[in-house]
Amino acid sequence: FIEQIEDKTLKAYFTFLFGTSARRSEGLALLKSDIRESKDHITKSINILRMYSTLKERSSNRVIEQNTKTLDSINTIMDIEGDYLFGGVEIICISTIQRTLTKSK
Repeated sequence: FIEQIEDKTLKAYFTFLFGTSARRSEGLALLKSDIRESKDHITKSINILRMYSTLKERSSNRVIEQNTKTLDSINTIMDIEGDYLFGGVEIICISTIQRTLTKSK
């Protein structure tokens, strides 16, 4: 599957998902600044809004371990302009991700 993807950002995104078992939304939310010098893991804090009787906000920390293949893939896109790790100025569009998955079947 990965070998069929030509776009280096999408290739890095799917390599990250498969290599870390992260959720799609976690990958899309990552900023380049989330990649630390040690680079063997990412700690991301994401605010979540939940509907109860009122809106409540809570923060959730998740540590995402990375392997060498994932790190190498991420390094190929670090020079793309923008703050988002996968997409640059804007995150990768969900329809682009879905088209890539459908095309590879």
